[in-house]
Amino acid sequence: MRKKNTSIPINSIVNEFSAGIAIERTSFKTLPNFEEAKQSHREDRHTFFLLENGTVHIEIDFQTYIIKPSSVIYMHPNQVHRIIEMENVTVSTWAINNENLNPDYLRLLEGITPAKPLALDKETFSIIFELVSLCLKFSERKNDRLYHSLEGVGKLSWGHWFDSLQHHLNVG
Repeated sequence: MRKKNTSIPINSIVNEFSAGIAIERTSFKTLPNFEEAKQSHREDRHTFFLLENGTVHIEIDFQTYIIKPSSVIYMHPNQVHRIIEMENVTVSTWAINNENLNPDYLRLLEGITPAKPLALDKETFSIIFELVSLCLKFSERKNDRLYHSLEGVGKLSWGHWFDSLQHHLNVG
């Protein structure tokens, strides 16, 4: 008799910049038919989700959360999660692998794991939203010489993001 597979899958985030950094903004009216997102899984990188609009019902480490706009969710590669439901969502997602993380930031992330979703104040949300928007603009310029310097901009942006996160959480 064949054994049932009980391991939790690890989803690989497409590395579109070949630098270990990925970023995108997507919108959904309802949960699309993505079986991956509905099933418990982990990502292969450190992933951040900035919920700009809508509501997300998510299970993280087998605990359910209802997330509202102006929130950030950090997912460590070891955290198990799945989407239960989402309504009228716009979310920016950015991910980075360990090799592209400054060791100090990697230690910071290890220190706050497991992290719960965090509602941001208006000013912090605005700053992070602008940072993500700038990175998205660079990522769209694939035929521009500036596109090839995205790795440096991405790492710089991550540095500003982590400094802001550390200040907001009063960590370190």
